[in-house]
Amino acid sequence: MMKPSSRQTKKILKILLSNNNSKCFYSTKAAVNTTTGSSNNNSVLISHLVNQTKIMEEARQKYDEKIREQKVALSDEREGDQSTHNWSLGKCQIFPIYDAYRNASVDTLLAKSFGEVDKEKQTLKLKENNLPTITDYDKLVVTKATDTLVKGYTPMSDKHHKRTQREVGWYLSHVPNSFSQDGCFGAGNQITCLVRVVTDNSVSGLFLKNMILPIRKIVPTQYHYETLILHAPGFQFVPTSVVEEFHGPHPADLGLKRTEFVFENDNNNSTVISGNMSTELLLDAIARSSAKSIFEKSKGSAIVLPSDAIINKDGASTTLFINSTNSVRSALLTNTSNDFTVYGAHYNVLSELGLSRAVGGLYATLDAKNEFVSNGVKKGDIVEDVNGKVRITTRVSGKVLPNIVKAPKNIVFVVEDPNFVVPLVGKVTNPQQLFTSGLVKVGTKEGTFNKSFTEFGAQRPYANAKEVAATFSTLNKADNVYIINGAYEPSTVAKVVKLISTGEVKSLKEEKTSSLFTSLTGSQIESKSWSDKQKYESAIKQLEENVAKNL
Repeated sequence: MMKPSSRQTKKILKILLSNNNSKCFYSTKAAVNTTTGSSNNNSVLISHLVNQTKIMEEARQKYDEKIREQKVALSDEREGDQSTHNWSLGKCQIFPIYDAYRNASVDTLLAKSFGEVDKEKQTLKLKENNLPTITDYDKLVVTKATDTLVKGYTPMSDKHHKRTQREVGWYLSHVPNSFSQDGCFGAGNQITCLVRVVTDNSVSGLFLKNMILPIRKIVPTQYHYETLILHAPGFQFVPTSVVEEFHGPHPADLGLKRTEFVFENDNNNSTVISGNMSTELLLDAIARSSAKSIFEKSKGSAIVLPSDAIINKDGASTTLFINSTNSVRSALLTNTSNDFTVYGAHYNVLSELGLSRAVGGLYATLDAKNEFVSNGVKKGDIVEDVNGKVRITTRVSGKVLPNIVKAPKNIVFVVEDPNFVVPLVGKVTNPQQLFTSGLVKVGTKEGTFNKSFTEFGAQRPYANAKEVAATFSTLNKADNVYIINGAYEPSTVAKVVKLISTGEVKSLKEEKTSSLFTSLTGSQIESKSWSDKQKYESAIKQLEENVAKNL
């Protein structure tokens, strides 16, 4: 923590502390915010922050005593209290009262996390609902872009974003511990985006530690990040009585209706996330902001794709799985053979230089009885109970991986189709058509599409879909383009991944089934088929029409 001689708690904090026996301006009693009527679904996090604040207050009192007794030098620095990092946070409008960690060690993150730490494996175990998924939240944006890039978001002024960032920065200044993860999105030097994420809790910090690619050591004050994410799941509005006494801004003055929101600013590439612990949302927000930066810096010559990538069995060529699903990712996570090496998960960058991974980690949901759950996890992994299954978050590989690999030899479009109109594996007839339409899921009458795969989760498109499609057309040098059905069981999908990686997929029998793709069959795999050919042909025709509509 910064020294008391140079860090003064504001009067407003004293008022808040006096109204809260927990000595913290968030309270477990504040389940419903009286200012806005919105509820906070992160009770576990709030309780953890309250307890951590008590610990930090006791530590600060002991530290004050040591200073008075001249048992400590004011110039001493340690992890969590580094002057250069504290100064660099000022740019984010964060001025830490307690400890502020930068790229904290796994040991520190585990020690300060809620949940259970496995003493033997040094993994973090989280119970169900420790990371609640909140789908109902406000989406706000400051942008000068077209309506397409505002899709689903409420346009706001730059003034509102600055005020909101200042308030959340004030909150992050007073949390018991803040955790900053500095790193890069994209491994290639010329096609990367420097990122800083500041979060209020170490569970999210451990997730970021696994996901964000590390960079060489740079003095914090000289680290010029291009994307800033302020992540504040525990943020709550200051009580109205205190706001009025100190003439502070009301939520309406910030343009906010509730504490659950994502507020993006395209002008300075910064995002504020509040009231939401979802790690998927956090990663998607990082990806969207970084992809925008990479696309603009490269003048449209590099694109970020929601995808997984492997280095094939030959050790040189690669396979890219666009729109990868949990079935594919589970196969990659649990692979113990030498048939392929996992290179990048969730997001990868495709450019004239080749293919580079965008993040360093991977998360996938497995059956609780999967052997990997008990024998495959390692230190720093997050093991979370989710609806009777287990979600693992881990680093992609313990090996040293190249920053850039060759452009994909194989491109695989992953489409979820529980009705099995899409074959288990097939060859794509017109790759550019399928990419442009962004076919994601079949099963409804209209289907689900993500044009040129420019939308990440619930995020807005990071660029114009037509421009991204044009870049893909230039960069696609794949020898083979396949389609696989991600609705199959992970064990079945794993067999297909192996066939593609080893090249054995070429031994399968090819049968034309539609203008979009053919079907590949063989004794190595078991695929499902329709008994009623007339209904199947009708479903195929509907799919072809839907794809054509979305070009």
